[in-house]
Amino acid sequence: MVKWQDEKETIICRAHPCNINQGVLDDLGKVKPLEANIYVDDILAAAAFKENMMRLLAATIEAIFLVCGQPDIAVGQCPLSLEKWFESIVGPRQIVLGLLVDTDKMTVSLTDEYIQQVWNLLDLWDPDRRTFKVGDMQKLVGKLACLGEGAPWIYKLMSHLYTSLAFALKSNTELLEKSSSGFRKFIDQIATKNFSGKQLDNQRHVNFAMKKVTKMINKHGHQYLVNRTMQDELTFLSQALSPDSGIKFETPIAHLIPRTPTASIIGDSSLLACGGYSITLKFWWHLSFPKEVIERTLLHLKNNSDETFISINCLEYVTIIINYCASKTVFESKEITDDPHPVVLCVTDNTSALNWPLHPSKKSIIGRALARFFCGLLIGSNVGVNAKWISTTENVIADKISRLKSTNPTSSPSLTYDYSNLQQEHKELKACSFFHPSPKLLSLIWEILLTQKCPDLSAVLKLKPSDLGKLSG
Repeated sequence: MVKWQDEKETIICRAHPCNINQGVLDDLGKVKPLEANIYVDDILAAAAFKENMMRLLAATIEAIFLVCGQPDIAVGQCPLSLEKWFESIVGPRQIVLGLLVDTDKMTVSLTDEYIQQVWNLLDLWDPDRRTFKVGDMQKLVGKLACLGEGAPWIYKLMSHLYTSLAFALKSNTELLEKSSSGFRKFIDQIATKNFSGKQLDNQRHVNFAMKKVTKMINKHGHQYLVNRTMQDELTFLSQALSPDSGIKFETPIAHLIPRTPTASIIGDSSLLACGGYSITLKFWWHLSFPKEVIERTLLHLKNNSDETFISINCLEYVTIIINYCASKTVFESKEITDDPHPVVLCVTDNTSALNWPLHPSKKSIIGRALARFFCGLLIGSNVGVNAKWISTTENVIADKISRLKSTNPTSSPSLTYDYSNLQQEHKELKACSFFHPSPKLLSLIWEILLTQKCPDLSAVLKLKPSDLGKLSG
């Protein structure tokens, strides 16, 4: 009685095995034991080949009856939701908790209807809107959180929205404590459990008071300021969700699950220069910072009280971004792997730079602008990214690259470096090509560091792998 999706000719993306995900076949070529994961009253099941799907469906029904009892319609409702089974169509494309899972393309995406709902909410946040209410921000953040399930780069922009919302909720609580006697009464009841009656009744009163307090905080109409970074991120999201942006809110499953990385990319930065390398991808690079950037670091400014200050964390983040661009260039120009969705592991000895590729800075304006730029590079990219910290003592090669001394006299207008000693000391670099970041890429990065503003999303999306740099040697 179960319906099956019509078989159509389609391009099937092969899942690439790794040490963590080894596939559904054992060493003898037989299908491994099947599993079905239950979430509350829903079950998510997957199997290869129609015969195995039939067995898994039958086993699921049997498991439900074993737990809930054999069906007896005369006495009670059937524990098996027949409507769901008859409405569902078994096939490679399924909507699970609002996400469209496609096991032919090996992707997870959002439905067009959901994207339109988020776009409609963001459309309310026009550039002239300077304030927000807690209720409006809660709706938006909730929708964006789900949107991130199909487009993980969105999570890199939500940190500041969460911070602003938390501040507003705390402020609403403080305002109500000062101005509302009813609110103070409920808070006192929750704190003291001062009710007369049985313990069960007391708990019901506490639950009721907590609901009332929560509702009063969330529904309070006080307006809060939309600051600069918050407005920039809302504008970025609006551009990304615009129907004419061309962005597909679709992510390879390989970029969402734990995987053995295809390659590690290691980098480091000083206050004068930065550099990185990957033995697996066979590239390395070194880059001196412009004079204008160096003048805004601790070499020339006493502390970060100056608004133009550029921290070492931001320079480390630049290293991660250039390393990622180098890896994209290598995957585009060389046959490194047959994996259609490779994943690189960014390795750094800076804890802030480690966190920013996954959960960007909440305080640094430059860090947040770099995060938006990084998001633009990740949108639509077939190269996934993760991050890992190592100690400075382990980061020897990258540390030496970033601290190479110039061979020029101090009066020379341009710097040159002798890389031969470094390659002799670390022979693994001899087999690596040198990556030259493109002037276009560097111009965008220097602009962010010096102006604290990210280029328009459309400009970042136009960058092709060939625009990021080139390999030589």
